[in-house]
Amino acid sequence: ACKNLKSFWFPKHKMMRRLIFISLLIVPVSLFAQRFSGGIHAGFNASQIFGDGVGGYNKAGLMGGAFVYTELSDKWGGQLEIRYSEKGSATYPRHPEPWKIKLQYIELPVLVIYDMSKKFQIQGGVSVGYLFRASRNDGYGYETFEQFDKFEAAINLGVKYALFDRLSINIRSTQSILPIYALYSGATAPYSMFNNVVTFAFYYQIGR
Repeated sequence: ACKNLKSFWFPKHKMMRRLIFISLLIVPVSLFAQRFSGGIHAGFNASQIFGDGVGGYNKAGLMGGAFVYTELSDKWGGQLEIRYSEKGSATYPRHPEPWKIKLQYIELPVLVIYDMSKKFQIQGGVSVGYLFRASRNDGYGYETFEQFDKFEAAINLGVKYALFDRLSINIRSTQSILPIYALYSGATAPYSMFNNVVTFAFYYQIGR
């Protein structure tokens, strides 16, 4: 039991240590903030992989999860999310040589929110993700494709507009800040790859 507890708090992988550290930072804010709310969100991703030689946001994928929002001041807030996110790349429809890569992540975004008005917000932050499944399709069905790193770190920038009291629409850009694949240390394209995603989602607030 002691060994398992030690491995949880002191994992060997650097990205997992960062994930735990970020989680511990946001929890006290959620517990002690005077106002907080939570809810669910769902939508879709339009994604590409920079460096794979296939251009365009041709890969559509689902995303969804839950969020907790804390009010830090009249204009500022913090938001923690956990979500499933499908990324990857694809050739354009009717391409003579079809090709798709599907990357399925569990992500933890941590965002800072600024209220421009009662209905309009801007947001920015970082996210870490765990790749639990990767596959490719060359026109004959999907097969496992173990080429990419299991962990991703990304920067997030977005805007959110309130349609109703509890329902909002969100548009967000997510860009990997570390390669999801690198042929060697310090490699640049085409010997390294980065996720590039635009997300369209609806957020529904539950509670306050």
